[in-house]
Amino acid sequence: MCQIKSSKGRIIVLVDNALPLFSERLARSLRSIGLDAREFEFQKRTNVVKWVLKLMRSKAKIIHYLWGGSPLIVYIVPKLLGKKVIIHWVGTDVLMATASKSLHQKLIFRIVDLHLTVAEHLANELEILGIRAKVIPLVPDRLQSIAENIPWPISKSVYVYLPKARQEIYGANDVFQLAKEMPDIEFLITAHDGSDAPHLPNLVYLNQVSDEEMELIWGKVKAYLRLTWHDGMPQTIIEALTRGRYVVWTYEFPHCIQVHSRDDAKEALRVALAQEFPNAGGIAYAKKNFSPIKMAEDLRQEYYNILSPSK
Repeated sequence: MCQIKSSKGRIIVLVDNALPLFSERLARSLRSIGLDAREFEFQKRTNVVKWVLKLMRSKAKIIHYLWGGSPLIVYIVPKLLGKKVIIHWVGTDVLMATASKSLHQKLIFRIVDLHLTVAEHLANELEILGIRAKVIPLVPDRLQSIAENIPWPISKSVYVYLPKARQEIYGANDVFQLAKEMPDIEFLITAHDGSDAPHLPNLVYLNQVSDEEMELIWGKVKAYLRLTWHDGMPQTIIEALTRGRYVVWTYEFPHCIQVHSRDDAKEALRVALAQEFPNAGGIAYAKKNFSPIKMAEDLRQEYYNILSPSK
């Protein structure tokens, strides 16, 4: 494995304000293999000048964005300052790009040094736009510390990630209807505060939670429900499988239960919540195929490649 010397290898992980958790996890994984990685948040509107000045003073050679839907200025300015720019496409940003009619945007994407994405199907979608992206899933660094003997809950509880700002993409109406039709099942919902949403005894809105609080949630649920109509390779899917939880998802994926309708999801939840033991196949698959250290090493090689393209 080629090493990036410290003088050339300070990696600034720059993310859109909506994705701070992912930047924290990625920076920690990169630091765990000896890279100088840190977050560098884009300051919008009135702080653009300050942001540009910080970039000018920075010795970093690479800017790694975990989102392809940021304002175009965040990709242009680093290039003008001689930085290498990487866009790591994660899901909704691909949907936004494919829906856009902006020729300006498409030209800007051509000047990016490297496009990455988290899943093969997203790479195929980007190819339609003329963007060739390598697939490197973003793996949560905390997978390294998950215990082997995870307690299996007795209660019938399911976890749902349902961000309020994009709840239509996450199948909110179907989730709420399932809760109404399955009053014996508790739905633990994160990223939603419950405002302008149904309030039922079995709907628990937890809003934003910390990693520590999320561990408590995983300990209470047998299943993870994800009814997205467009998706990437969600870290929560990897986390659920690693913990032996049963995953009910609208996408086909190893050791997950694929569903095509609300009725499918209802039956899948009944089956998953009746299980008396963890999803052993999911645990084995996730541990074999998703490693934060391997992800970081793969990224280090890509960094080296764009810094030394002739080698």
